[in-house]
Amino acid sequence: MRRLTPVLILLALCLSPATATAYPADISVTVKVFNPDGSPAAGVQVALQNGNYAVLGNETTGISGTCIFNVSPGSAAIRALVDDYDVVSVWHEALNSTIEVKLRRVGEVTGTIRMDGMGSGNPLVVLDNDTIYDSTPYDVSRQNGSGVYVFTANRFSLATTTGPHTLYAVGYSNGTVYRSADTAINVSEAAVPVVLELSPYSDNASILPLDVYDRIFHTTAGGGTFSFSGRILDASGAPVQGATITAQDYLVQDRGHASSDANGTFDFGLLNVSTDFLRLKINIPDNGSTFTTYTQFYPAEDTAGLEVKVLDYPKPAYGYIYGIIALTENRSNPVPISGTVYLNNGLSQEVSPSVNSGQFSFALSPGTYEIYAVHEDGGQRLVSETRTIQVEAVWSALAVNPTVLVVGPPEVQYVPLAIALALGALCMAGTGYALRRWL
Repeated sequence: MRRLTPVLILLALCLSPATATAYPADISVTVKVFNPDGSPAAGVQVALQNGNYAVLGNETTGISGTCIFNVSPGSAAIRALVDDYDVVSVWHEALNSTIEVKLRRVGEVTGTIRMDGMGSGNPLVVLDNDTIYDSTPYDVSRQNGSGVYVFTANRFSLATTTGPHTLYAVGYSNGTVYRSADTAINVSEAAVPVVLELSPYSDNASILPLDVYDRIFHTTAGGGTFSFSGRILDASGAPVQGATITAQDYLVQDRGHASSDANGTFDFGLLNVSTDFLRLKINIPDNGSTFTTYTQFYPAEDTAGLEVKVLDYPKPAYGYIYGIIALTENRSNPVPISGTVYLNNGLSQEVSPSVNSGQFSFALSPGTYEIYAVHEDGGQRLVSETRTIQVEAVWSALAVNPTVLVVGPPEVQYVPLAIALALGALCMAGTGYALRRWL
């Protein structure tokens, strides 16, 4: 027994928690975040994750682009995540250390959802079959002959990394699932405008992805009593004073009222909401009338310092030209084709039926523009007529009539051709006369 005692002691030490734990109890981790150009990235939300994929904490970078986590790692590895930029660092050993992260370039995607009979509800926008964004309703006015046609659409805005992505819109109303086609987009640092068209898809809601189903039917627990405050900013980032703000739950029931001061600050105090999301209805006095808009939906939880940017106030500073290239003028069912669209201000855009349903879209300052399209077909160059379009300031491409650029073989200009042939004949006759005189 005496001979076995040292062996048993050694075995006990090997199996003790202190020896089995290959990481310290507490560590301090500094995360440095850099913009794509190498400058410090301030105001970025960073999460620290351990090797068991548990989030150890969330911090925001300061002016130097750094934030510090003092945590118990719970595993031998850690890494940093920046969800807003879809960036994840490599794994690091769970020690006092510094993790450096470089952000990807991001671009903005703005768009409008055409409702097509979906009378109620707020359709969602799904990016890359992974991330869900809300949309907000608004009225669109379009000139229709001598009158004005007003209809309701929804708009959305999101930021994502540059490069190829897919998105679609989906909603549910009166027992029917509405869905748009999957739309391929190529995001650049300039805003990419998109139009998504909903159409009846199915009467079986169980076909929806689980997270979309949960968002639409609110099957997750939420709500309760919480505080909610923030600031109202206009499209330029300036504070909006004197706005009346109404908190509405996901069922669009009013749950509280507040107003904004000279700094745009509002505070509801305590709100009692029975759904897991809420939105803000904002009324802004505007030269004797009232401008009304709605925000996206926010989680129903304690929120302070929220910055709400009203993208459609003050009035828009630009308008749109959008449409497709086609082989025939069939407005009831035009078939888009590929090609390049040219504007007289030097802008051009390549389009393809496989990207954004073949639509081209330009966001432009108000004014008069000339536009035409070119399509290459088996070595033949097809060109449309040059169209002159007057652009007026509007919030959505849906507020203007789409432009169909019909391409075809270049027309033979008979008058210039006749003049050229006549001049050629005169030149030949003159040359013959000169030769006879010389000989």
